[in-house]
Amino acid sequence: MAIPTSGALAFSALQTEFGGTNPIGLSEYYAGAGLVPATASGTNGAVPSSGTIAMSKFYGTENIVFMAASGGTTSTSGDYKFHAFTGNGTFTITTAGNQGYNYMVVAGGGSGGNAGTWSAGGGGGGAGGMIVTTNNSPTTGSFAITVGGGASASSPTTSGGNSGSASTFAAGSLTAVGGGKGNFHPPQGGAGGPGGSGGGGGGGNSATGGGGSGTSQQGNNGGSGGGQAPNNQGGGGGGGKGQAGGNSDNNGGTGGNGLAWDDSTTYAGGGGGSGSGSGTSGGTGGGGQGKGGVNNPSGGGGAGSANTGGGGGAASFYPSFPSGAGGSGIVKIRYKYQ
Repeated sequence: MAIPTSGALAFSALQTEFGGTNPIGLSEYYAGAGLVPATASGTNGAVPSSGTIAMSKFYGTENIVFMAASGGTTSTSGDYKFHAFTGNGTFTITTAGNQGYNYMVVAGGGSGGNAGTWSAGGGGGGAGGMIVTTNNSPTTGSFAITVGGGASASSPTTSGGNSGSASTFAAGSLTAVGGGKGNFHPPQGGAGGPGGSGGGGGGGNSATGGGGSGTSQQGNNGGSGGGQAPNNQGGGGGGGKGQAGGNSDNNGGTGGNGLAWDDSTTYAGGGGGSGSGSGTSGGTGGGGQGKGGVNNPSGGGGAGSANTGGGGGAASFYPSFPSGAGGSGIVKIRYKYQ
């Protein structure tokens, strides 16, 4: 409980709030000296860390109370604890404390397209939507978590990809949207699907397949497929959280890069598009590789990495191959626990 913001203030009030033993000396309560947090600030500004100190500097100050919680797979790094959910579960806060916490919600990635019965390329799958929040005020209680699955690969004959599934975190009433599907190469180019990040458009003989649209604050648009004959343009790569998917060239559009979070891991990379050349890389953060096309066929599209929300890569043509599946999503929470 914070010290009052005005009125008489006794030494015992400092001892009650911050601890310490008798006899009490004000020097015990320098900020950062062991009893008072280094960042302590109250109604009359920051508590000094040395020199003259007045009782009025303690108006409105309070000691640190650390958050305590359970659920998911836990790990620690320094003074911080992480809770990772790679499947559905419950996050329970038993002590709210007075420090903020951060969390990340990533949806499942979309799968890539392929060339079907044509000879150019398909679009990469869009990354799952990625929501990042900081300094949230904790409240005690149990909060449901849903982790979205990655989209299934498209078969060589159906050609178009599939969209990923949403992830949710009830504590913030937030939903990350699944990644958009990458499209394939019909005669006029198929547009990528919308999603957390948009899927890449397929290549066409005379028209481009536009990139799918991403969701604001969650991801980016997919890249456009090419439209020049004779069938030499690959599909655009799916957009990641960090950047949009690349527009097509001979090799296909590259997947958009994802975004690094508090655990120094990058999430939500877009899948690479396929083309008539050697294929393209997926975006950093789990995006699958797009494979080569008619001039350099190299197999099925690369899958998005599990628990990153990465988009699947597009498949090569002739013979036709399945596209890459999208990577499953993840929810992570980080807070100071000591």
